[in-house]
Amino acid sequence: MKKLFVLCLFILMTLVACSSPETDELVEYHNNYIDVINEKAELVDQAVFKSMNVETPEEALEIQKNEVMPLVNEIKDFMNSQEVETEAVKEFHDLRMEQIEAFASSVELQYEALEKTVDMASKEQINKLVEESDAKYTEAMEKSQKAEDRLAELADEYDVEFMDEE
Repeated sequence: MKKLFVLCLFILMTLVACSSPETDELVEYHNNYIDVINEKAELVDQAVFKSMNVETPEEALEIQKNEVMPLVNEIKDFMNSQEVETEAVKEFHDLRMEQIEAFASSVELQYEALEKTVDMASKEQINKLVEESDAKYTEAMEKSQKAEDRLAELADEYDVEFMDEE
């Protein structure tokens, strides 16, 4: 039994020793992203849904102001706080930053459209903001796909396997 334990320990140490700084940083970065961003994005979705199911635009604006926007700011703050060292992860981080910036811009434009609704602005002004928000959201989804594609390439390059996050 002791020999088996020593053999397992040796194999584990060998595997750890074989990993590169890029591999380690990529795994850590991705896991942190999944843990923090996915959770907060889900909370954003729930708060937006909640704001869509109230009786007045004023109530919706309050939910957006007190729940949605702080979460979006937390997401941006988290992404801005990431310190990456390897070139591969820096490139990947830049792709994720572009995605998050487009997503945040989309939510901020939605919020502005809701403010204009409460302020009784013209339908044209409101619709313009909603269209801009939709365009930013589409951009965020495209950038997300680009980041996911690059993650798959990096995973192949550094021999990393990620489990599906479902």
